[in-house]
Amino acid sequence: MSAVCIKPLFRHCRRENPRFRLKSLATKPSSLNYSPKPLRNGGSFCNFKSLHGVRPLRAASIDTALSETTDVFFKETFILKRTEAVEGKISIRLDPGKNGKNWQLTVGCNIPGSWVLHWGVSYIDDVGSEWDQPPLEMRPPGSVSIKDYAIETPLKKLSSASERDTLHEVTIDFSPNSEIAAIRFVLKDEDDGTWYQHRGRDFEVLLMDYLCEDTNTVGAKEGIGIWPGPLGQLSNMLLKAEGSHPKGQDSSSVSRDLITGFYEEHSIVKGVPVDNSVNVSVKKCPETARNLLYLETDLIGDVVLHWGVCRDDNKTWEIPAAPHPPETKLFKKKALRTLLQSKEDGHGSWGLFTLDEELEGFLFVLKLNENTWLRCMGNDFYIPLSGSSNLPAQSRQGQSEGWGKSERVVSVPTEISGQTAGENEIVSDTAYTDGIISDIRNLVSDISSEKRQKTKTKAAQESILQEIEKLAAEAYSIFRSSIPTFSEDAALETLKPPTKLTSGTGSGFEILCQGFNWESNKSGRWYLELNEKVAEFSSLGFTVVWLPPPTESVSPEGYMPRDLYNLNSRYGSSDELKVLVKSFHEVGVKVLGDAVLNHRCAHYKNQNGIWNIFGGRLNWDDRAVVADDPHFQGRGNKSSGDNFHAAPNIDHSQDFVREDIKEWLCWLRKEIGYDGWRLDFVRGFWGGYVKDYMDASEPYFAVGEYWDSLSYTYGEMDHNQDAHRQRIIDWINATNGAAGAFDVTTKGILHSALGRCEYWRLSDEKRKPPGVVGWWPSRAVTFIENHDTGSTQGHWRFPGGKEMQGYAYILTHPGTPAVFFDHVFSHYRSEIASLISLRNRNKIHCRSTIQITKAERDVYAAIIDEKVAMKIGPGYYEPPNGQQRWTLALEASYLKPPFPSAPGVWMSALNQFPETFLEDGNGALAPTIRANIAEYDDYWKEREEESKKAALEAYHPTPQEVNDHFNLRVEDVLMGSNGTRRSLRVNKGPCKATNPIDRCWRCRPNWAAQRKRLADCVLGFGRNTVGGKYGKYYFVTDPSDNDMVNPKKGTLRHAVIQPRPLWIVFARSMIIRLNQELIMTSDKTIDGRGVNVHIAYGAGITIQFVKNVIIHGLHIHDIVSGSGGLIRDSVNHFGYRSGSDGDGISIYGSSHVWIDHNSMSNCKDGLIDAIQGSTAITISNNHFTKHNEVMLFGASDSNSADAIMQITVAFNHFGRGLIQRMPRCRWGFFHVVNNDYTHWNMYAIGGSAHPTIISQGNRYTAPHLVDPKHDAKQVTKRDYAMESEWKKWTWRSEGDLMRNGAFFVPSGNPSKRMPYSRLDMIKAKPGTYAPRLTRFSGALTCRRGGPC
Repeated sequence: MSAVCIKPLFRHCRRENPRFRLKSLATKPSSLNYSPKPLRNGGSFCNFKSLHGVRPLRAASIDTALSETTDVFFKETFILKRTEAVEGKISIRLDPGKNGKNWQLTVGCNIPGSWVLHWGVSYIDDVGSEWDQPPLEMRPPGSVSIKDYAIETPLKKLSSASERDTLHEVTIDFSPNSEIAAIRFVLKDEDDGTWYQHRGRDFEVLLMDYLCEDTNTVGAKEGIGIWPGPLGQLSNMLLKAEGSHPKGQDSSSVSRDLITGFYEEHSIVKGVPVDNSVNVSVKKCPETARNLLYLETDLIGDVVLHWGVCRDDNKTWEIPAAPHPPETKLFKKKALRTLLQSKEDGHGSWGLFTLDEELEGFLFVLKLNENTWLRCMGNDFYIPLSGSSNLPAQSRQGQSEGWGKSERVVSVPTEISGQTAGENEIVSDTAYTDGIISDIRNLVSDISSEKRQKTKTKAAQESILQEIEKLAAEAYSIFRSSIPTFSEDAALETLKPPTKLTSGTGSGFEILCQGFNWESNKSGRWYLELNEKVAEFSSLGFTVVWLPPPTESVSPEGYMPRDLYNLNSRYGSSDELKVLVKSFHEVGVKVLGDAVLNHRCAHYKNQNGIWNIFGGRLNWDDRAVVADDPHFQGRGNKSSGDNFHAAPNIDHSQDFVREDIKEWLCWLRKEIGYDGWRLDFVRGFWGGYVKDYMDASEPYFAVGEYWDSLSYTYGEMDHNQDAHRQRIIDWINATNGAAGAFDVTTKGILHSALGRCEYWRLSDEKRKPPGVVGWWPSRAVTFIENHDTGSTQGHWRFPGGKEMQGYAYILTHPGTPAVFFDHVFSHYRSEIASLISLRNRNKIHCRSTIQITKAERDVYAAIIDEKVAMKIGPGYYEPPNGQQRWTLALEASYLKPPFPSAPGVWMSALNQFPETFLEDGNGALAPTIRANIAEYDDYWKEREEESKKAALEAYHPTPQEVNDHFNLRVEDVLMGSNGTRRSLRVNKGPCKATNPIDRCWRCRPNWAAQRKRLADCVLGFGRNTVGGKYGKYYFVTDPSDNDMVNPKKGTLRHAVIQPRPLWIVFARSMIIRLNQELIMTSDKTIDGRGVNVHIAYGAGITIQFVKNVIIHGLHIHDIVSGSGGLIRDSVNHFGYRSGSDGDGISIYGSSHVWIDHNSMSNCKDGLIDAIQGSTAITISNNHFTKHNEVMLFGASDSNSADAIMQITVAFNHFGRGLIQRMPRCRWGFFHVVNNDYTHWNMYAIGGSAHPTIISQGNRYTAPHLVDPKHDAKQVTKRDYAMESEWKKWTWRSEGDLMRNGAFFVPSGNPSKRMPYSRLDMIKAKPGTYAPRLTRFSGALTCRRGGPC
């Protein structure tokens, strides 16, 4: 709540209503000799309209001179729409009513506006400054109750109002026989939310005569003051300091004599729209061949024109040759400064300028005073001269349209002439304040020396002096809240974050998460519960977490603190808090404490029964409570902000209070380990105190909650919210940038933009973000929800179903984004994680640049740092495809409209780091060598080189020899060798091992005791895979996966990162939900035999840059994308990973991999992907169902490293619900043998980039499709190649069984002999054997003590 302090003008008995008048911003100097600053009136702007043919106003002498010249070749009138301070009056009148029984209090205001009287009453027996609601009969019509202590009554515009009458007025009737002792009120302007007070406090109209006068009282009796006006207040203060009361008499006692009628007026200043104009015309003088430029304006006062000329379209300022107009001075050797001449009638000013004809243009800006400049849309006014005179009128008009809008630059100008010492100096805020205080000191000193009263003790003088200093500081604070101290241009931050950390920004790359909601206190063990989620916060990519208030509190949520040093709260004990903070630090996450500094609940009552005495280590008395808190009888000074009425508001102007708070904050930093602060309700006290606290505690990061209402007109949100964000900016500015602030403006605008499909609101008139993030992005903490607005409170809930659009906005834009706990741990988690990952990969930071490319009714789009393009809203948008080559990185999963209508985020291929996306043949986005590795450090580089070397060693130069060896083993099983017959005789009963891999181990009753025999059974290209055969057994006992950086012993994640060979088995059946992708190390076997193990509902398995991995006997299904974050990938290393794709098993740059007897279905991306030069792989005995893109071998047509890829796909059953890619191949050599394809919907085997595919002994059953346009009978599909090219690819079908019309289109030279070995005559068994060979595919049900 902003407040304006006003002072009384005069007091008399007759009524006067002087008209309101425009108050010049160049105010008259006061007796205190300090330079006044203008009140802030919001951003101003100017439009212009062409007035060709309309005669502009001119001074008579100039008009005569120009009338003799040739016709005007340029003439424009610029309409300046700006805001100017208007001075008016608040009138207060107390007189008898018309009926003679009741009395009437009339409050009026003679400035246009939507005025509301916020008022209450005090009764005779009340103590202090508490408010109560008046009785019903006293309330005027239209009054509304505000909680239980006040009333709001609108002032009505008088129908008979004339120019000299009060425009708005309200009358309160009351009985003189009532027990009401005083009426207290403040006046509120609903247009801009400003509150008008009396000397920084509430107005008070006494209905009973108090013996001890309050300086805040209006209508006091004559004769009390020594001097009128402000000096009278000083006199009253002197009298009170020196006076004494009779012994035993309370100074607050009252007399029952009714005060007589009175009338007072108090001056106020309000910003109102004002229209001015600037007329410019240019003619050519035939005598001198020079241009004559005439400029006039109706601006009143001394108007200075800063001007220059330019010689080309670059509009570079130059100083023209003489002659120059009178009153022209040189300005820093860059421009000229001319004081325009006043018109004869005094209504405006003018200037005449003679310019050479070779000049291209005339540049200027207008200066009204030291703080007010008029420019054009952030640029200078530009007037084309002779160089542009030949342009057609339309061209000139179109050119002028670009600079017709003016604006008021609210910053103090940086270009000030320094020719005269002390002239036009820019006085700092501190010097400005010090000057006021110094002058008040001198004034008091003069009063003291003149009076020389003996009764004036030194203590009294010091007390007066301290009071005056505090009043002066608070007066400056009020000025500060009204003055446009923030420079929008100065705060436009496009630089990279500084290396030096500041508490207002942190590193510049922070992503904040609120670590609680409104209900978190109810369990009593929140710190313990949150400690279990520490790794998740880190893995998701958060760098800062905000914890709830730690102190003992009257309310369980912690926002009514009492003993600040007692850290045992409803969230847990102080020891539990320390452990939690330490846990966050161990994973690299900073911690913010929620510091409630505005108010504090008392421990004891005072002698009047009021709770304002504090206990504990900070045992303050009522001097620590502000004096104008209406409920708690504070003896401190008046508040420097808004009051929070539920608890005593702390007086931060008291030295002992500030010192205690600084000591407490430093103690929290040391004792608990907090890294920074979230500051609650900072509207309640001046931001300068916050700077003091930040300087003392030196936080890593700090953010304040400055929450007040946005601007609305008749219930509709205004498009221009500059006044709202300016108030937040002012608070940040008062802290000297030591703290950021939550961007409440952006949240409110997102509400209307997304909830009402008004996406045009997301751009201000300068095509910048309309919130704080558009003016001071490094200090803007953007958010869409928190514990107050959402959770179970729901004070200002974000539009339902639009949350992810909100996060798409704040997580791609500059500023510091904050994510709410409830959204992180919900179904939004994966989308939020993907956005965080994208932000981190592209290094978007708090000062990132933004270009708004579209802001229309149904769509908003922007490009950030030229790396990321984003779009929200149902309308159409896709980024322009030029040099940047945009590719879709994220698309809303919660909406399914066709791209590009769905909300989405694109990345530029030129700027992607460290991940580059390429499009495969079917339009899928596939990552290149660094996919998912966000920090590609020396560890991963070494691991990659080792994997490349292993892959080259694993590559078989004659792959057909491997095929033949495989076929021979199949022949042995089916035709029956001696060894096979012996096995069958020994293992009579239910075991029917129908293929050579299973025959190697399944029918042995002691398979569980000889688990590692499995490693001897692999065939095909992965035949040399041993997995963890030469290591120990590791028993997985715990299905949890909560800690990504320090996995718990006994979990699968802990097992797979160990540096030695391991054979990993499971102690019992379990469902494991991987929170992030499971990153394996070399020489591991995951063996799920004998139990029922599901990897489901989370991330999948990643086999990256390793060798010797066996995955056997698992159910892998319902895999989703991992969000990325810090993940441990070995015992000695963890690093940041971007989001995983959602593959069931991802094989990446690895060799010697065997995937056997797994049941796989329904993963977000592929069931099995093998890319980036992976080789020596066998995929066998698996059962695949319910999936679209089953297997992808090779990520890109352009990646020739996949030429070494050799994969065997054997004995697998491709079942119900499959659509395509069984597999899809690129570059390498692929043996697809003895598989049973019973279902597909598009094709079975596809490829591009000339892979070699040998299909042998498979059974292909084409789908039964009734739509003749959708012919899916063909087994094969070739992409991105003409027939003349793909005919050269070697794709062979040998012994395949084709059913239901299925057909295989072969290619390559059929007479060309492959490099067969000595076994080249052995053929695979025909496709009729496929059902028998694949009969037991998928995860087996094995029991110990019998065949599997």
